[in-house]
Amino acid sequence: MTTLSVVTSSQFRSALDGTAPERGSERSSETLTDKVRTRLGQYGYTLTQDCGKDPQSPAPGEDRQTAASLQLLRAMDRSDYNQMRRCLGLKDTLDNNEEVSLRRFLANLIEIQVDSRYSTLVVPLREIEWPTLPATGQLVLAKEDKQALTVVVRGGKALSARDVGARLMLPSGFALPLTTGVTGGRHVQITFPTLADLGTTAGALPRTPLELSLDSQKASYTLRVLPGERPATSTPLRIDSAVIVSDEGGNGRVSLAIGKLPDGVKGKLRLTVTGADVRDNATTAAGLSHWGMPLQPESVLTLGLANLSPARPVVFTMFADDVKLGEGVQIPVERSRPTASAR
Repeated sequence: MTTLSVVTSSQFRSALDGTAPERGSERSSETLTDKVRTRLGQYGYTLTQDCGKDPQSPAPGEDRQTAASLQLLRAMDRSDYNQMRRCLGLKDTLDNNEEVSLRRFLANLIEIQVDSRYSTLVVPLREIEWPTLPATGQLVLAKEDKQALTVVVRGGKALSARDVGARLMLPSGFALPLTTGVTGGRHVQITFPTLADLGTTAGALPRTPLELSLDSQKASYTLRVLPGERPATSTPLRIDSAVIVSDEGGNGRVSLAIGKLPDGVKGKLRLTVTGADVRDNATTAAGLSHWGMPLQPESVLTLGLANLSPARPVVFTMFADDVKLGEGVQIPVERSRPTASAR
């Protein structure tokens, strides 16, 4: 449904006897002609020969009197008073009695021309959205923690949680969801038991393991399982210096102690430094890329630093592959005081 028709109770009734006019669909040209003739006789008017001279009148099978009567009604509809004057053969100037008689006659003709007893109000409605599943070409991300595997599929239309079915296809069989919810009619959120509880892994799932259904609609989606939040890992990096002392050229040195890696941490160690340039001494650049400097666990490292400034601290951060090990260690910078001989 795109529009809504509202029928009101407005109705026209005769000023003389209170009767309602005929429905437009029930009126014929013969009936209208008879009514016009009756009104003409009541007020002493006759139709002239010029009244029926209309390109569209008379119609085939229609006599001249009928054509003239309908032409008079059409002229009144469009307020063509010159045509009405020709139809009635009126003089150019009317006295008071003739003007009053004409006004009453026209009022009676208007009652004949009422062709509808009701009015229609058209109300525009919002465009209808039919329930539609999200597009199948998208990559659906799933997040797994110790309690459940949570999936969010986006981009549906007019969806309801009670109408959407879901299941996770496994290497053997399938799993039904623990919960299914819909946000804003567009985004479907589903929770399944963890893959460990289902006895499988992400790599063992079929290519399109997630299936949604809605009435006769069915869709399958590619799924990528993301790990849940990693437990906080402390950094094995230790720096005994409370500050880094810089000379007048902005150069300084710092010693780092790398301890034993926390349990469960694997991968290549690297160190990133922000707030200063790393040098093997105060003037010569070392091989430190944007990826960071390689490290060894349970070792000591002394770094030469350049471009030091008291306005910004130096931050040392350790990584094991892409895993950040704790928060970075932040050390402020102080400028060394000039000696007495330098003064």
